[in-house]
Amino acid sequence: MSGTFFLAATLFLGWILSPEALVITSNLAGKGGILSPAILAGACLFSFLCLLLSHYQNEDKDASSVEMIILGGFGLAAAVSPALFIPTGILVTSGFTFNETFLYWFPNFGFSGLLLLIILVIHLIGDGAANAAQRIFSTVAFLGIFIIILVGLLSPAAMEVETQTAVEGTQAFNVFGASLLLFLGAFHMPLTKISPIRLFLILTGGVLLLGLWQLTAIKFVTGEKLAVTTIPYIFVAREAMGQAGRIIIGITIIFGTLAAVNYFFLIAVRQARKLLGNVLPSQNNKTTGRVVALLLSVGIAFCMASGLAGEDHLETYI
Repeated sequence: MSGTFFLAATLFLGWILSPEALVITSNLAGKGGILSPAILAGACLFSFLCLLLSHYQNEDKDASSVEMIILGGFGLAAAVSPALFIPTGILVTSGFTFNETFLYWFPNFGFSGLLLLIILVIHLIGDGAANAAQRIFSTVAFLGIFIIILVGLLSPAAMEVETQTAVEGTQAFNVFGASLLLFLGAFHMPLTKISPIRLFLILTGGVLLLGLWQLTAIKFVTGEKLAVTTIPYIFVAREAMGQAGRIIIGITIIFGTLAAVNYFFLIAVRQARKLLGNVLPSQNNKTTGRVVALLLSVGIAFCMASGLAGEDHLETYI
């Protein structure tokens, strides 16, 4: 397995193993029941086809510098909004998870700020550190989810849980539309070039992991509870593995948060370099990356301090 392929895979995992993505996946399992993995697979295929059209079409070599600057500006704007507001929400979630799982006396916002500081330091060091960190963060998060899935699917449920076996047309369409959010990470994944077949393998592996998580979730938690709870992963892990599952999911959420925040920083840095490369060809890539990381960190810290993470309209900003 090449380093490029592994990096691309861990970039995708950085989003689908984030707390927000696990909530979406589990909520959809509650709404779609036993059919949710199949609907998820359909969303995966649709996303893959869209990726083929967007990333593997021939570039317009006749585009003017003005057009390239405009396109780069749109790309940067599209990258900055998720990189600012999604990490705000998941960092606070991770802080509460650490507080409830490991040290109840430790300030949850203090832990969120510590995770943000870790990401900032990594990006101040450079791209090599950021890429290496992505591999580590995503791998740890993957192992945590995989252990819970493996034990959960092989262990009997403590009590019989009623599983939804049919989905109405409108409900299925809603589940399909929401499932597309889980492949958001794939559209920014090619920070390095990968072939279509390798891209397909990464997406297939991701949907398999999420589908198995959904099957684990509906085995241990009722659909009504899964569909509405904001901490479904805690319920699933606790029912599947008891106290050990609670510890494992806590570690998974923390490393999944680090992977997701680092991933969004990488997106923003890439788009900023792309834009500045059209305006200032002699720009220093290292300086650009450090400045973007610093600005994002300040913005996220301000959002957390202002209480934006608890606001209902945070998703509107995203």
